[in-house]
Amino acid sequence: MPPKRNYSFVPHLLRRWYWALAVLLTAAVWAAVSLAMLPREDREGSYSSRPYGYTTGLEDSALDLLFQLRDARRKETRARGLAEPITLVEVDEESIRASNVRLQRWPRDWYARLIDRASEAGANTIGLDVYVSEAGGLSELDKEADAKLVESISNAGNVVLVHKLPEGGSEAIVPLPEFAEAAWAIGFADLPSDDAISVRSAQVTKLRREADGKVAVLDSFGSMLAQGFTEQQITKLGELTLRLGERLIPLRNDGNLQIDFRGRTPSFTRVSAKDILCAEFKRTSAPDAACDPSKQLAAELFRDRIVIIGATNNDAPDLFGTPYYLPNPFPNRLMLRLFDSEVATVGKHMPGIEVHANVAATLLNGKHLARPTYARQTLFVLAPLVIVALGLFRLRAVWGLVITLAAGLGILAFSAWAFETRGLILPLASAELATLGLLAPTGFLLRYAHERAQREEQEAERAAIMDIFSRCVSPEVADELYSKGEVVLGGELRVVTLIFTDIRGFTT
Repeated sequence: MPPKRNYSFVPHLLRRWYWALAVLLTAAVWAAVSLAMLPREDREGSYSSRPYGYTTGLEDSALDLLFQLRDARRKETRARGLAEPITLVEVDEESIRASNVRLQRWPRDWYARLIDRASEAGANTIGLDVYVSEAGGLSELDKEADAKLVESISNAGNVVLVHKLPEGGSEAIVPLPEFAEAAWAIGFADLPSDDAISVRSAQVTKLRREADGKVAVLDSFGSMLAQGFTEQQITKLGELTLRLGERLIPLRNDGNLQIDFRGRTPSFTRVSAKDILCAEFKRTSAPDAACDPSKQLAAELFRDRIVIIGATNNDAPDLFGTPYYLPNPFPNRLMLRLFDSEVATVGKHMPGIEVHANVAATLLNGKHLARPTYARQTLFVLAPLVIVALGLFRLRAVWGLVITLAAGLGILAFSAWAFETRGLILPLASAELATLGLLAPTGFLLRYAHERAQREEQEAERAAIMDIFSRCVSPEVADELYSKGEVVLGGELRVVTLIFTDIRGFTT
């Protein structure tokens, strides 16, 4: 008996419904990634922890790569911070060493002198990123220093102080009444961490319910600096749009501002505190301080600018990771080096005053970084999926592989172009996950299973036919019959020439 043909369900499904399975697989990958991208609310009803669903971590890493690629590909963007009307007066390592006083023990009259210098030079708005929630000390010198700082803040008339919001059971840190009354404004210095490591966004305003039931609107430190500079107030238009003068500023779906970082630290005009306080150091704490008291700073460093005073030394209390901080995986480092062999690939923390400067610059002059609507993001994921699916399931395997790799590079290139030129943050990680991470391996597996099922079917048919004909004809003839691809069991009608011969001495 001839061998039984294999009619098992899976091979039959792969042979007869291959294209339906290919379409179903592509749709399933798209649906799965789209659902994973859907923003998720946390217990408080906000989207702050998962603004991009389960792909938030991947999208944050992809955003870091986009910032780093922009920095590597376009060298002119690295000097953007220097063009901003912002100057950082930094208490850096050199200032700490020159003063011979730990940062925590810096007298407040030194900060007063920094404010006086900026105010005398015509600073537009001055930000002091130092908590003044308690007295500087109990001695008469400490009390005099506090009084001098209050006087300097009051005389300047444009100083913004910082406070800290209550969090995790801890109480708020607010300036003492005498400092608060002397200041022009107070803004919260809290910066949200997207992944407990890096800061990529900032709260601009926050609502707080007071004890009397009224709702107070709190502004961030960076936003108050921007409002002071423009002499215009930030207003909210809807849930995800702010207005500052004529500028409309989009927010993320968690209500935070996506910071358009000016570049790797240092990225703004900087002035070391020791260049202003050298004479004070030599007069009080360090007669042999390694600085020049006669050094004169140009008034243009402060005039009509935002001046932010704060610590940038190595053990400053507010050092943050940014998109430029996290160490890059090897493929990312290699890609960055292709564009610029000198670009830094080792992360460095960014001091708080520089992050606040980036927030203010984004509000003032920054490109509006925003993501498309959720529906458009899913369409962006679908487009390369369709291209890769056509390459995988219609073309030869080698061309399918080429198209898949080209699609992966195309997604990255298009995302980088949209980020740099349009300020659009496309779902780069989700699109790469869908195409290279999910559809490519499963698609190649489906294709292999389909081709194997076809081969098994062909081999089974050949075995059955060869078994039938091998009983009537020689194996060579059977092979010839099968190789023609058309087997006519009833015979064939042909025009032939027959030669009859007679053999001498033989009679049939």
